[in-house]
Amino acid sequence: MTRAAVRLGAGIAAALVAACEMPRPFGRDVTGAPDVGLPGSSTEVLCIAPVPALSPAMAAALRGALADELVRREVLAAPADPCPPTGPRILAWEAAPAADGVAALMFSRPAQNGRPVPPVALTVPEDAPDTAPRWALALADRLGYRPPRTPSAISPLDTLMGRTPSRAPAAAAEAPRPQADKVFVDLVEGAGTDGNTLLRFAMIGHLRRAGLQPVVKAEDKAPWAVKGDVEVGEAKAIGTAEVRRVRIVWTVKDAEGRPLGTLEQANTVPAATLARAWGPAAEAVAAAAAPGVAATIDKARAARDAGAR
Repeated sequence: MTRAAVRLGAGIAAALVAACEMPRPFGRDVTGAPDVGLPGSSTEVLCIAPVPALSPAMAAALRGALADELVRREVLAAPADPCPPTGPRILAWEAAPAADGVAALMFSRPAQNGRPVPPVALTVPEDAPDTAPRWALALADRLGYRPPRTPSAISPLDTLMGRTPSRAPAAAAEAPRPQADKVFVDLVEGAGTDGNTLLRFAMIGHLRRAGLQPVVKAEDKAPWAVKGDVEVGEAKAIGTAEVRRVRIVWTVKDAEGRPLGTLEQANTVPAATLARAWGPAAEAVAAAAAPGVAATIDKARAARDAGAR
C-alpha cells in the first residue's frame, strides 16, 4: 500500500498573485517567482458543459479534445454532465438546429474580474468526431487561451499557497500517457452534496492535467479507478473559534477492484470554511492528491507490464 499524508491549508484561498489575460493556474518559475497569477477563481477547473445540436459522438469528441487542448495551454478544464451548479467557471454552449450537417454554436465564457465576456461563435460539423481536435484548436484560440511562452515549473497547489516549487511540472502535460490509462473517478462520499460534486469534478480536472484520461461511467471499463471518502468531524470549540477535523481518503483500485494504494489528507479547519463553500478547498485538495493517484497508477502499470513479460 502506498500512503501519502497531505495537510489541507487553512488559508486555502489566500496568497493570490497578479492576473494575466485569461486565467492560467499552473504558475511559472522563470525568474525565481511566479509571473502568471490567479485572478479570483482561476484555480478552479473550467467546466465544459454538454454541447447541443451535435451528434453524441461529435459532442463527446469535441468536449474531450477541447479539454485536452486547454490543459496543454495550462487551463484546468474538464467536461462534466451536468456541470457542478455551484461552479462559477462554466463554458456553456448554445446552438441553432443543425442544417445541412453543420451546427452553429455560441459559447458563453466565464466573467473575468467581474466583467462579462462577449460570447464566441463557431460553426462545426454536426457529426465528424475525427475532426474534433482541429476544431478544438480553433476554439481554444477564439476563446482567447494562448499557449504559454514558457512551460510551468510550479504545481497549482504550490502557486495557490505561495510556495516555492516542490516538484517539476507533470511531463504528461506534454507527453500523454498510454491510451490504457483511463481512470474511473467514482462518486465522492461524505462531504455533502456540494462538496462531493466539487471534489469529484476537481479530481477529474487535475487527473487530466496529470496526463490521465478520467471517465465518469463504470461501463467505460477503465483499468483503474479512484474513489474519495470524506469524514467531517463534529464541530469543537477552541477558544472563541469553532473547528472541525476533516479527513479525506482517496483509494486507487484496479479494474478487478483490488486496492492499489490510498492517499490520506487531513487537517483541522475553521468550521465556517466548509459551511460557506467547498469550492477553493476542493481545488486545493485535488491538486495535492492527483499526483499521488497518478504515481500509484504508474507503479501498478509498471508492475503489471513487468509481470506480463
